[in-house]
Amino acid sequence: MATQPLPDDPTLSKAYLSAIRKYLKQPGVTGVDWGYRYVNGIRTEEKTVRVHFEHEALHPAVAMRLASLTLPAAHLPQLPDIHGVALHTISARYGAQPESSGQLATTRPTDPVDPIQPGVSISHVAGAGGTLGLIVTDLSTTSKCLLSCHHVMFGTPTAKKKDVVVQPAHGVSPAANVGRIVRGIRNSEIDAAIARVEGTRGTASAMFGSGDEVRSVELVKLGARVKKAGAVTRETHGIVDGLGVYNIGSSSADQRKILGFRIVPDTTQAGAMAIVSQPGDSGAVWYTSGGNAGVGLHVAGDTRHDSTGEFGIACHLQSVFARLNINF
Repeated sequence: MATQPLPDDPTLSKAYLSAIRKYLKQPGVTGVDWGYRYVNGIRTEEKTVRVHFEHEALHPAVAMRLASLTLPAAHLPQLPDIHGVALHTISARYGAQPESSGQLATTRPTDPVDPIQPGVSISHVAGAGGTLGLIVTDLSTTSKCLLSCHHVMFGTPTAKKKDVVVQPAHGVSPAANVGRIVRGIRNSEIDAAIARVEGTRGTASAMFGSGDEVRSVELVKLGARVKKAGAVTRETHGIVDGLGVYNIGSSSADQRKILGFRIVPDTTQAGAMAIVSQPGDSGAVWYTSGGNAGVGLHVAGDTRHDSTGEFGIACHLQSVFARLNINF
């Protein structure tokens, strides 16, 4: 598995790596990361190692397997310290966020647009919709391409290279054709794919709605203020509250691990909503507020509200660019 930023504190870093080995594959665990501790649902500035659990899975038998301890009233196991670090438990379940057919019909980013730009809806010609993250260049051919999630572009079980991508999502081919799939990767590091631009429509690099342009990528930092343009929620603001490894999926049978970071709402921004994402936002790019440096590709969100509220998961955009051999 690829590397990502570790805590500056060597003890915290050691505890984080040990917690991954001990808990990530345990039943009911949906992630292990390092980030801020929550007290009564309020984020504090204390940095710690966090183990995420799917609430419904945490019956006593699971808790006994994990820690040989009984469950507290909140139904989250009390885990023993690792290397002197008191572990923090979070209730959360993460799921990919393509949308179902017809869900996007009332929002402007889902109308046909010309030029095509980041933040609008796209999909495999026969698949669920998502969001166009960026207009990029395929360094192997110098072709202009569309970037989104693998689970958006390869949106059906039979999807393959050279299949058509449409804008808006669920658009009627051939009028809605805007590209053909070139390649994609969905593993423990990234969930991303590109499609070569085709058709008569132009392209623009500015985000739909805000006009922001992402022209660089960097590794995200804990506490960074970020924003994205999603096809459903449009512009939302967030704070990076953790970095780690997350299990994406509705059950242990279909879960996929992804290395990345977690975003929670940043309601301090003017006009910001207390929301991060909704189905249909998969593929949106998270970028730094003010600096406009791309840091992540949105791959998942909450599947229900929990004790820490709304949240999203992104894989690192630096890894996406490196693995797909793309640039601006």
